[in-house]
Amino acid sequence: MKRNENKKIKVALMSYSMDNRVAKGTAVYTRCLIENLLNDESFDFTLVHYEKTDDPLYQKAKEIIIPKFLYPSRFLRQLYFFWLYRKERFDIIHWFQPRAYPGYWWAPAIYKVITIHGGGKYSYPKFSISSRMFEWVLRYTNQWFDCFIVGTNISKDESANRFNIKKELIETTYYGGSENFSSLDRVESFKKVSTKYPEINSDFILTISRLQPHKNINNLIKAYIYLRDNYNHHEKLVIVASPTQQYEDTYSLAMESKYSSDIVFIDYLDASLMNNMYSSAKIFVFPSITEGFGIPLVEAMSSGVPVITSNTSCMPEVVGDAGILTNPFDHIDIAQKINSLLKDESLRNKLTTAGLERAKLFTWRNTAEETKKIYKKLTSKYE
Repeated sequence: MKRNENKKIKVALMSYSMDNRVAKGTAVYTRCLIENLLNDESFDFTLVHYEKTDDPLYQKAKEIIIPKFLYPSRFLRQLYFFWLYRKERFDIIHWFQPRAYPGYWWAPAIYKVITIHGGGKYSYPKFSISSRMFEWVLRYTNQWFDCFIVGTNISKDESANRFNIKKELIETTYYGGSENFSSLDRVESFKKVSTKYPEINSDFILTISRLQPHKNINNLIKAYIYLRDNYNHHEKLVIVASPTQQYEDTYSLAMESKYSSDIVFIDYLDASLMNNMYSSAKIFVFPSITEGFGIPLVEAMSSGVPVITSNTSCMPEVVGDAGILTNPFDHIDIAQKINSLLKDESLRNKLTTAGLERAKLFTWRNTAEETKKIYKKLTSKYE
């Protein structure tokens, strides 16, 4: 006998990945997806996290705060949560990060779903020890997950190879971002940005990322130095990126260059200024070596700024014909592509128009609809 179709599907959303994690890619994904899931009355959603917050999103659904258990270890607390709710099983439990603790297979749900975003970054040799641990869990114990979600088709291939997952268990749901950004007046946007950050007082090249090895900011700085040494450009380089891993090398590279006064680091940018920052930039460069999706690409295209990005991983799939591709391992190639775009106004205008159209494909509403299809597909297997 099949599951009663009139009964709401009970889904536990492991929402802690968005708590107090401003501007992190997985946090943006978690928040925006949840916001677009909760308005569907055919589901019974419960948000599960570790600490009470004043986030109004938690007022829109049931909430479980995982109790503390002897020690503050999230691993032990999660096991305790599984045990406490063992008799109140969910239909589905969904993790939004590829960070599953051992024992996840005891989760009180019939089906277990995890968004792993992609597998490419784990091949980068300087990734953190904790991420290596979670990679081990995914690679060697993934048989208890019923579905893996990634952001692009190339990420599906990367994940299948990296984690030894059957491709038929991996689903692609393109991420969103276009509905939260628009092409603002460049002059007015620049006024707002320069008022907040007086050091940004001229045209600038923008990147928004994290200071983490696979994000490749060091090569962008090398490209900027080469650009200034070899071409007649004076635009500043604005790097909006929180220091995460091996960031000292990045700061040193910038500060020791003769253009250090024109390289501006911003650790944190208020969300109210994000659209203005994109729209006031002359070009946007995203040189990451590998991504699961690359949300800043959609945000930049939606904001009307021409884009240069890497020819690796999922970046070509996201930008299509609306961006210039470069070799992220070759700082001279990056510099040459920046030079070509800076000196060609008609090309910048062409890419701006193409980017605005391309970005329309990527909305969080679409992401949520595709995610709900996955939930319904899983629960349709009930007998």
